[in-house]
Amino acid sequence: MKQDKTIASIDELITRLEENIRPGRSKTRGLDIASIRRSIDPLEAPVFLETLGGRVLSCNRAACEVYGYSYEEIIGLSVFDLIPIEVARIIPDLIVQQLHEQGMSVKAKGKHKDGRVFPTLVETRLINVDAEKRVLVMIRLLPEDEARTD
Repeated sequence: MKQDKTIASIDELITRLEENIRPGRSKTRGLDIASIRRSIDPLEAPVFLETLGGRVLSCNRAACEVYGYSYEEIIGLSVFDLIPIEVARIIPDLIVQQLHEQGMSVKAKGKHKDGRVFPTLVETRLINVDAEKRVLVMIRLLPEDEARTD
């Protein structure tokens, strides 16, 4: 994958990840967690790899910095640990939408380890990782005034 630190969209990220599927590895097997981690770690935007149920399997340094956790602390957390309660209430509907549409883009809020809440744009896509459906999540931090327009 190109080593620039900015990615315009989650679709661009997925395209770059798929370009790096190891020769001989089938598309149905998809990517592997280690190669995803190497590819996303240098990116400036927070990126997570999660289970369909919302458990964090991997993330990049930017995700750790923005949410205030070490890598070891954040692995295994639930998406519910990373969002405020008012956003958590709509997660079941968003999961259904995500499964139906193979991904989504939605304004939401993130929650730092210390409890601070911040506006985000969350983009998700379903991808194959080691022959299992997983969720790739890219977070864009929004300015406070843009977050209030919804």
